[in-house]
Amino acid sequence: MWVAALVCAVVISGMWLSDALTTDMSYTNNPEAKRAGDLIEARLRGPEQNHEIVIVRSRSQTVDEASFRAYVEDLQRDVTELGRQVVLATLSY
Repeated sequence: MWVAALVCAVVISGMWLSDALTTDMSYTNNPEAKRAGDLIEARLRGPEQNHEIVIVRSRSQTVDEASFRAYVEDLQRDVTELGRQVVLATLSY
């Protein structure tokens, strides 16, 4: 009986709260830190870009092996060919 009531309560609260629960973050006011960030973006650096990191690993090869280095360099070339509007690629060992 109690288990059924608990399950019903969880289901009902999930249905009613689904619109109210979110992971989006926003300010309810306009604090000084938010205004400063907006000014830096507008006047100095432009919109912040996404950052992605690609890590290449191998279970059987090391970075000292020519075939592994060749694979990584080919991958970097493929990514770089997307163009500077899409990606700024750097290689690091």
